[in-house]
Amino acid sequence: SIIGMFRLMLMPCLIPLILLISIPLAWTVAWLWFAYQLFCQIFGDYDGTRAQNNESREQDNGGAETPFVPATPFVSPMTRQI
Repeated sequence: SIIGMFRLMLMPCLIPLILLISIPLAWTVAWLWFAYQLFCQIFGDYDGTRAQNNESREQDNGGAETPFVPATPFVSPMTRQI
């Protein structure tokens, strides 16, 4: 109880430490976001799932699709044959 009260009294003293850590972290996140936005402006917003143009969008792959295999810590349901 006394130690808990002492810890609560120390909380206002931690504000400068929190600011000392959070301001550089905020600047780092801001610069990374700026670099990402600049990359998207230069190279375009390509996420890897959309096609580059209409011709490749209309390409037929013969109906073959990748089956969904859930990531489980146990054996995959695709490998179990009964």
